[in-house]
Amino acid sequence: MDRNHLSAKQAFLILVAVFVGAFIIAAVIVKNTPPTAPRPPVEAKAKDYKVEAWACAQTQIRNGLKAPRTAKFPWQSEAQITDLGNNSFQINAFVDSENSFGAMLRTKFQCKITMEPDSGDCVYDCDFVD
Repeated sequence: MDRNHLSAKQAFLILVAVFVGAFIIAAVIVKNTPPTAPRPPVEAKAKDYKVEAWACAQTQIRNGLKAPRTAKFPWQSEAQITDLGNNSFQINAFVDSENSFGAMLRTKFQCKITMEPDSGDCVYDCDFVD
């Protein structure tokens, strides 16, 4: 028998010894690793009603148009939306829509929207601006 070759039994025992050694080393490392400090709880952030206020303003303005189905509003980022606090927003924007004759016109509007957190309803005061 050649001294440079291991028998299958010897190879198996060496393999088992390597795995057991690796397991023991991993266990020691895990046990000696200091615990991480607990993270402070994340405080509940107040809901931002800006998107809902913008949608409410669009609905109310659309209802005041001659041809509401033709209404085209700008992206929210293009509208001037000011947070007034207490879930209230001042919105200044425009809408493109057809008039009675079918001509597309741009009309400016402003709305004060207050969102009711409990019901999800909005209280609004919207006007078209000259």
